[in-house]
Parts: sequence; structure tokens; C-alpha cells
Amino acid sequence: MATHEYRIHVKARPGRNAVDPGRVQQFINSEPGVVRELMRRADRASDYQRRNCGRRTGRLAATARTQLATSRGNIAAQAIIGRDGVTPYLGYVMYGTGPHVIRPSRAKALRFVSGGSVRFATRVNHPGNRANPFVLESVAAAAG
Repeated sequence: MATHEYRIHVKARPGRNAVDPGRVQQFINSEPGVVRELMRRADRASDYQRRNCGRRTGRLAATARTQLATSRGNIAAQAIIGRDGVTPYLGYVMYGTGPHVIRPSRAKALRFVSGGSVRFATRVNHPGNRANPFVLESVAAAAG
């Protein structure tokens, strides 16, 4: 099963019209106010993700974080959620699932509690889950 990690990049890029990109990038890299603003917006996106990811165990919310990254001289503040090996279900939360059948993989039957009593079944028809596009929505939260 594939694992997912989503990153939102809030970037400051030099303009292309009558502006020296090297000087703009030098300003961005040297000016703490610009970096602070980028991190503020990334923190806002990360907070939104943490609050709106849905919780059963809290593991997904615990992986929300921000970091400052540089690539080819550009600076970017990242709001990251998910961690390889820890949240392999992130794609299912983001995009939802259709109706599907669940069968036991290592046992003869599935065990679950329904109506206060323990039940066993060799298969269960799962109705699916609605998508929760909280990562995409966090981009709008970062803008404000």
C-alpha cells in the first residue's frame, strides 16, 4: 500500500518584469520579516490541517508540522501533514473511498462490536467514506 505525505509550499519568488531576480532573492533571504511572514502563513495552514483532519486516534493530527526549506536559492515555508509508515491512510481520508467488501487477511473471521455485543463475520460490506479535502482548504486559510 502506498503511503502519502502532502506538502503545501508557500513560496516567495522573484518577479520577472524589470526586476533583478538575484537581488529580490537576496532580499528575501536576508530579510527576517519576509521569512517570518512565510512561516506565519505555513503555521496557519498547519493549524487548519491539525484542526480539520478528522480524528479517531489523533495520529494524523500529530504529524502536522511546518518547516523552512531552500531549493536553488528560493526559500519556502512548508506545511506538512502525514509521515511515511505512520499514516498510510492519508490518501483515503483526502480522497475518500467507495463501497467495498472487507475480508479477514490473517484470520478466519472479522471481530467487531455492534450494539454492545461482540460479532464475527467472514466479510463485511463497508459503505465507504466521504472525502475530506482539508489539505486543499488549508491553502485558503494560509492566505488570510
